[in-house]
Amino acid sequence: MLLIIQKLKLLCGKIIVFVLIFAASVSRVRAQSSGQFLTFADGSLAAENWELVLGDLNDWQVIGGRLQGDLQPPPAISSYISAITFKPALWPVTGNYQFTFDFIPLDSADKNFGVIFDHHKNSKGKVLLSYLSFHFSDQVLCIENFQNHYLTHKSRISCPLEPGATYHMRLLYQKPDFELYINDQLFHSSKNDKGFWPDFLEPGRPLFYLTKGQHDESAVIYDNFYLSFFPQLSVPYFSQLDTSWGSLIYDHSQEFFDPPLTMASSACALTSAAMLLNYYGQDSFPNDDNWPSELRGQKINPETLNLWLKNEGDGYLGVALVNWLAIARLSLLLAQSSADNKASLEFTYANYQAEIILQQLLANQPVIADLGDHFVLISGINDSEKNQDGQINDYLINDPISGPTTLDHELTPIKSLRLFNASQTDLSYFLLISGEPLDVKLFSGEEKSELKLVESREKNLLNVQNDWHLYYLAQPESAHYTWQFSANDLNKLALAQLLIYQKNGQVQIFNLADYLSRKLNLIYDKEQLAELTALETNSYLLKYHQYLLSYFGKLQTEQFLLGQAHNALRYQNLIEQFLNFYQL
Repeated sequence: MLLIIQKLKLLCGKIIVFVLIFAASVSRVRAQSSGQFLTFADGSLAAENWELVLGDLNDWQVIGGRLQGDLQPPPAISSYISAITFKPALWPVTGNYQFTFDFIPLDSADKNFGVIFDHHKNSKGKVLLSYLSFHFSDQVLCIENFQNHYLTHKSRISCPLEPGATYHMRLLYQKPDFELYINDQLFHSSKNDKGFWPDFLEPGRPLFYLTKGQHDESAVIYDNFYLSFFPQLSVPYFSQLDTSWGSLIYDHSQEFFDPPLTMASSACALTSAAMLLNYYGQDSFPNDDNWPSELRGQKINPETLNLWLKNEGDGYLGVALVNWLAIARLSLLLAQSSADNKASLEFTYANYQAEIILQQLLANQPVIADLGDHFVLISGINDSEKNQDGQINDYLINDPISGPTTLDHELTPIKSLRLFNASQTDLSYFLLISGEPLDVKLFSGEEKSELKLVESREKNLLNVQNDWHLYYLAQPESAHYTWQFSANDLNKLALAQLLIYQKNGQVQIFNLADYLSRKLNLIYDKEQLAELTALETNSYLLKYHQYLLSYFGKLQTEQFLLGQAHNALRYQNLIEQFLNFYQL
């Protein structure tokens, strides 16, 4: 909840709270919001909260807790206009929204409100406005569109207004159109005549203004403001197909694939991570000696992020699998190097839930989504009339291949989510990765209480028949732990790794081939190096050696029969190194 406490100009008191409230089941559109509204204390408007567009701020004040505009009788000239709008900080809308308020005319003079897109002064000092105007005059509603003060479009609708009566206004923006409802009756929709009305590509801000025309004075009251909106975050975009890096080798894939994987073919997760870091302002590597020379002062993009991950022991997991915990660790390193104390990013894995995405976006935190064989970054909720089931399932995304676009969960299901929450707290984590599913359990303390591991599966490019299996435990306590495996897991541990992260993101990597046992003892401290020991060894180690030698021999034979002599030679070299190391 966002509270903005303002000082009044003439009275010492608190003025406002701008809260955006969750709006459910709105006609045509289900707007999501996070916040509050504008409540007033009597007195003149605080200039720091309002932007004066024309006239004098003193033409506006708060009486009885309601915004009131009042143009007094002559000597004010009849063409005089007074107009105000919210300061940008009080109008956090960047996309579709619904804005409702009560409109109370106090006399029969001209009454106006609208949506302002731009205003500036020309060389002669004249204010030029671009805005959409809803102008009530002589029992007619005139809808007018101005560009730099020139009228470009105009519609007239009969609309009698009774002085002193309350009219409930609902202004709906669904890019690229505006609609106006009065007492729940549709009075105007720009989408009804696309050949006449332009596309409104920007949401603008509400504009309140007063004119007198031929009348001596003009007064109006605005009350009960209410804003609901769809979160739409502005996230910098990168494409994995960009010619600057699309043909570069992704990870160390040349060691496993011929030809190697390229950024264009395989870097969707990496590119999504680069967009995420840039969104949080972590857009450059520091230019100091603590960073590799080839990265110092360089912009963070898919190319440089790939290079950083390749240089880190935990950067990629298995083969060509982005380690999200390494992204979190990088965010902390960048935050520590920044002068403005930026927040680091805590990682969380989650299965798909629309409510999780909504809450992340309302907290201004984009979401990385796994579509099964492709990763995209969710930047907002798309306002779509086809979602009549009450479920939010249509999203705005940055697709590393297709660009900024939309995604309908019903048509392209989201498998799981990668969440990054801005914080300054705790990056501690346990991560176990295996090329095959494990029957693994984790126990804590002397009481041997079992902890629930979060399991995720990601595509294995080396073996499309078996996914990578990752087992997470977020922010573990400092304690003694026991990792327990089944007897059938022993052969699977040959290529398994256990990554242990401290609170500050420092990581230790344990190859479980070196700890062949059904039980492993872990002494863990959030702020110190961990100790891992095998509790059962004996004959298991010899069995593992025999299994590993047989496994390499099988792979060598398979590659030779496939005609991949260069790969067969690589496995032959591994076998020779194995035999030399164990003196077998």
